[in-house]
Amino acid sequence: MTAPISHRMTWFAPWTWKRSPLVEGMLMLGFVGYPLSVGPAFWLTVHGWMSVTTLEAAYLPLTWLEDAIPILRDAERAYTGWLTPNN
Repeated sequence: MTAPISHRMTWFAPWTWKRSPLVEGMLMLGFVGYPLSVGPAFWLTVHGWMSVTTLEAAYLPLTWLEDAIPILRDAERAYTGWLTPNN
C-alpha cells in the first residue's frame, strides 16, 4: 500500500484528479470530430470556398499520421473520395 499524498501534491498526481464528464466529452469530440471534419473541409476546398493551403495547414497533424500509417492514408482517401465530383 502506498502512503497518502499531501493535498499540496495532488495537482502533480493524475490518479488523484477527479474525472469530469465535460472534459472527457470534449476530448472525445476532438479525437473523433477533428478527423471527421476533413470531409467537409475537403468539400469546401473542391468547391472553391477554402484554399488548398488552408486545408493543408489545418490538417498537417493528420497528414503526418497518414504518412506514418498507410491504412490511415487509404481510409482518408476513401472518405474524401466520396466528396469529389465525378467529372
